Amino acid sequence: MPAGAAPQDATAPASQSAPKAASALPLGLWGLPVKLQGFHLQIGFGIGGGPDTSGLFHSMEIGYTFKGHTVAMLHTFIQNKGILGTDDSEPDLIGGWMVEYKHPLFFPDLVYKVAIGLGGIHEQEGGIKAYPGIGVSYGLDLNLPLHPRFGPTLTLAGMNVTARGQHHFGVGCALGFTVF
Repeated sequence: MPAGAAPQDATAPASQSAPKAASALPLGLWGLPVKLQGFHLQIGFGIGGGPDTSGLFHSMEIGYTFKGHTVAMLHTFIQNKGILGTDDSEPDLIGGWMVEYKHPLFFPDLVYKVAIGLGGIHEQEGGIKAYPGIGVSYGLDLNLPLHPRFGPTLTLAGMNVTARGQHHFGVGCALGFTVF
């Protein structure tokens, strides 16, 4: 070694030699990792009602999630025909097919959603008579990620449907399953 030269350390500092770790998945409200990316599917059943309808609440979504933003097709309804009683002056079903947008709210497993599209009502006396209109749906999903990509979901959603010149409103709560 030349005079005055400092000895060289054969090992580089750990920050330079170790490969960079992959970024960890964000932790949700439950402290579990959540990955909102790729194919999205959600199915939920529960109970719903409003001023002129009460009964089975159904919500089904299929779409795609990219960087936490989900775009999906939503099929949702509240059906009261033969379920929790029926008022013959009101529709047997309110709901629709809507384009939906979803995004996390504070935590990746707490998600708000809003949808708009084809709404309508069904009358089910003597066969199904469907009357189209406009539908809007909005709500929250609380996911329990059993795995970073899927788990059970609790949904709270409202819907407004206008058909045949009449406005119908309902709120539903469902337990379901989601592929995030």
